[in-house]
Amino acid sequence: MIPIVKIYFDFISSNKRLIILIICILITQYSNSQNQREIELERQINTIIQSYPIAGIGVAVLNADTIFYMNGFGYSNLENKRLYTYNTIQNIASVSKTVIGISLMKAEELGLFNIDDRIDKYLPFAIQNPTFKDDEITILQLATHTSSINDRSAIYDLKCYLDVNEPIISLKDFVFSYFNPKGKWYSKKNFTKEKPGTAYEYSNIGATLAAYIIEVKSGMSYREFTKKYIFDPLNMKNTGWYFSDIDSTLHTTLYNSNFKERKPYQLITYPDGGLRTCIQDLSAYFQMILNKGKFHDIQIVEKESIEKMISPRFNKDKLPINFEMINQGVFWEIEQSMLTREMEGHSGGDPGVFTMMFYLPEINIGIIMLANTNADNNNINGYNEVWKTLVEYAKTL
Repeated sequence: MIPIVKIYFDFISSNKRLIILIICILITQYSNSQNQREIELERQINTIIQSYPIAGIGVAVLNADTIFYMNGFGYSNLENKRLYTYNTIQNIASVSKTVIGISLMKAEELGLFNIDDRIDKYLPFAIQNPTFKDDEITILQLATHTSSINDRSAIYDLKCYLDVNEPIISLKDFVFSYFNPKGKWYSKKNFTKEKPGTAYEYSNIGATLAAYIIEVKSGMSYREFTKKYIFDPLNMKNTGWYFSDIDSTLHTTLYNSNFKERKPYQLITYPDGGLRTCIQDLSAYFQMILNKGKFHDIQIVEKESIEKMISPRFNKDKLPINFEMINQGVFWEIEQSMLTREMEGHSGGDPGVFTMMFYLPEINIGIIMLANTNADNNNINGYNEVWKTLVEYAKTL
C-alpha cells in the first residue's frame, strides 16, 4: 500500500516539473522571438544606412535596469573598413549638456550654490545684459536657455572649433574675453535684446558659463569635477573631454555627408558639446539618470536631484518668447516629436556628428543613437528612419 503522503508529494513534484517545463518552453519561445526581432532590427538599420550617406552609427535601447539592445553599424573608418562598435568613441555634441545638468545638481548637493542663485554671486566679475543692467541672470536661466546670452557666430564658429593640436584656453579666460567689457571678444551683441528670463535663446556659451561657475565654486576644473563625481563612479573608461583622456585608437573618423573626412577638433567651450564617449559608457550614464541617480549600488546624485533636473521649468500658460518645445528642465529637453508623442533628453549636432539620447515616457524606454556623419538634407531622412525603427523595436519589448 502506497502512503497517501507519498502520493501527494509525487503529485506536487509532477506538477512542479510540468510548470518548470512550461516556463522553459516560454523562455525559449520568447528568446527565439527576441532573436528574430533583433535580426529584423539589424537588417532594417543596415538597409537604411546603406541607402543614405551615413558612415557609422551606434545604438542602444534600454530602461533603468536593462540594456535590451546595443550594437554598432557601418564603419568608424571607411578607408580602413574599421567597424563601428558599441566601444567606438566619438564626440557627442550637445548631449554633453546633460552632464552639465548632472554636475549642477551634484554641486548643489555639495552645498556649492543654489541653482536659483544669481550668477554674479559667484563670478569674479559682473555679467550683465547691457540693455537690462538692473536684471539679474541666474544659474537656472543658463540651464533653461533663458539668460539672454547670445552665441555670436563671429566668435563661436571661429574660435570654438580648434584643431586638436592647438593650445586651448581655460574656461576662465574665455568667459572673461566674452563677457567682460575689457575682454577682446566682448560686444553688446553677445546678449539678446530680450529681458533675462523672458525669452528662449539656445546658448552654448551660456551652458559653458554654467560649467565655469562649477569650476569657481568647486576649486577644480570642470573636466576634473565630472571625472571625479560622474565618469569614474560609473566606470566610464572610454569617456573624456580631450583626446588625452581616452584611447584615441578607439576614436572614430568624422565625416561630412559626402563622406569627406573632417579633421579632429576640440572646443574652447568644451562643456557645451565636447564630450567624447561610446555607446556602452553612455548607456550606463543614461541608466543612472533613468534610475533616479543610481547605477547598481552607486548613488551618483540623489533621487530628488534627478527629479529636479528633469522636471518642467516653464509655466505652460506663460512660456518664454520663441519657445517651441513642450518644456525644459535643467539642460534637459522635453520635446514633441513626429515619431513619438513625447521625448525627454537631448540631441546634438556638430561637424561630423549627429546624436540623440531620449527617454520615451509612453513606452518607458530610453534610446541612444550616435553617428559619425554630419546630419543635413542628404541624410536626415535616414536618421529619422533609424530612430523610427528603434522606437518600433522598443515597443515590442
